[in-house]
Amino acid sequence: MRNLALIGAGYWGKNLARNFDQLGALAMVCDSSPEILAQQKALYPAIRVTQSLDDVFASPDIQRVAIAAPAAFHFELAHRALENGKDVFVEKPLALDVGQGRQLVETAAKKNLILMVGHLLQYHPCVRAIHRLIAAGELGKLQYITSNRLNLGKIRWEEDALWSFAPTIFPFFFPWLATKCRSGFDAPGRPT
Repeated sequence: MRNLALIGAGYWGKNLARNFDQLGALAMVCDSSPEILAQQKALYPAIRVTQSLDDVFASPDIQRVAIAAPAAFHFELAHRALENGKDVFVEKPLALDVGQGRQLVETAAKKNLILMVGHLLQYHPCVRAIHRLIAAGELGKLQYITSNRLNLGKIRWEEDALWSFAPTIFPFFFPWLATKCRSGFDAPGRPT
């Protein structure tokens, strides 16, 4: 059923639009750029396009919202969607503040709505295979983890390097670690 609106169809959102359309879910695309909206309408003629967030949140046929806007807007958009009774998929990071992230989780729980963060690589066959090997003890005791970022991706001004890369990289590690991680880190990596 086509009942999903995508907010933000630029750098990463265009990929989500393609996937949601292939799943038969995409009903509307909202973006501030008329050029992007024209491109989306040409690719997916059956969808509605709009520059107005009010169109998204006020549409009774829109039951789900996917957010691929700049990270600085994730909390505001996700909160507004939840308050309007919409299930939410939001790209990483959920919010730029832990308190705001908790507020979104609490709002979704109170309203019995779905709140999902785009940690899709968690389901990649290679990542799942490593999870299984570690859980089975086939790799021995995990001593340390190292990671190299080979592609910087898009440079974003609204978030620093930690916020840009950490939500992609760290979630891979959490299931591998036997101990709980602290809730935050400062720039040099010292626990807060």
